[in-house]
Order: sequence, then structure tokens, then C-alpha cells
Amino acid sequence: MGADQRIERRISCFDIIAKVESNGLIHEGRIRNITRHGACINKRIDAAEPVNVILSKKTDESFYSIRERACQLIQHENGLNTGMHFADRLTSDEMVLLGLA
Repeated sequence: MGADQRIERRISCFDIIAKVESNGLIHEGRIRNITRHGACINKRIDAAEPVNVILSKKTDESFYSIRERACQLIQHENGLNTGMHFADRLTSDEMVLLGLA
């Protein structure tokens, strides 16, 4: 819920790739849904400490990548997906670059 009490809608998408750097390894997976504050990736990643993530999107004409940002990983109950809570939320420009706005 945002500061103005509106519920932020999760946007389903499968064309955004997340590269997560955790414990010296790079894990790559597809974003299942995303908000300005976080996302869910279709891969299980074990990490309790803050990690870094780069979100990118490839279209037929171009490739977009937004700056690396810190995030906290959250394990989902089903164990198949991993949630990410961004340390700083996505900007409006980043949402447009990823095709979400």
C-alpha cells in the first residue's frame, strides 16, 4: 500500500529478466510480477543478506537495462519462487523503460 493509502497493483510480466548477484554467484530468472517496490522471480535463490539485482528487457528492436539496485530476497512458501524487496523503489522512468507504465 502506498503512502496515500492506494493499493499498488502487481503487474504480471514474463519478458523482464532479473540477474541477481548472491554469494558471488549470478542467478538469472524471469520476473513473474512486479511493483515499484519489489518483484517475484521464477527461480529459487537462497540468501538472507541483501543482494544486488539488475532488471533488463529485450525487444525485437532494442535491449534495456536499468541500474543495479540492492534488494532483500524473501522466500515464498511454495519454495519455487523468490520475492525481492527493492531497497529503493523503481522510478517512473525505469517503469517506462521496462514497459510497465
